Amino acid sequence: MSGKANIRIVPDRPGQGPVFHIRRGRRRLRVLRDWLSETRLKLSVLAGSMAFTPNVSPNQNGLPGLDAVQKGVGGVMALGLIACVAWFAIGAIRAGMAGRTNNYQQTADGKQQMLWGAVGAFAIGAAGAVITFAFKAGGGVH
Repeated sequence: MSGKANIRIVPDRPGQGPVFHIRRGRRRLRVLRDWLSETRLKLSVLAGSMAFTPNVSPNQNGLPGLDAVQKGVGGVMALGLIACVAWFAIGAIRAGMAGRTNNYQQTADGKQQMLWGAVGAFAIGAAGAVITFAFKAGGGVH
């Protein structure tokens, strides 16, 4: 062997980086370190040149069947409102009947049931506005 390191670089194989065949120990580490730093530099330059700002906005025509999904969500909201009205009415009946029999615990429970029915209806009604507000607030973040 000569005084110089015998370095042979094998061409890249699919899925693998360059393979180094080096005859000396310390030289092996230096070559590997240099190769890693060059690769890191190349990757950082590549990442910087490929950086872009995605500009994505909702598209109502982007997916097939989106109208059916919107109708389904509207149906679920209508079902929820009907349940809230029923919950409110049952609470009112419960509070009224318990009040006539001087059962204070059942009266308080009926009033609380009416309150939760009203809160549920408010939440269903405000769902679209709350989500729109959150989307617009999140869209303003840069």
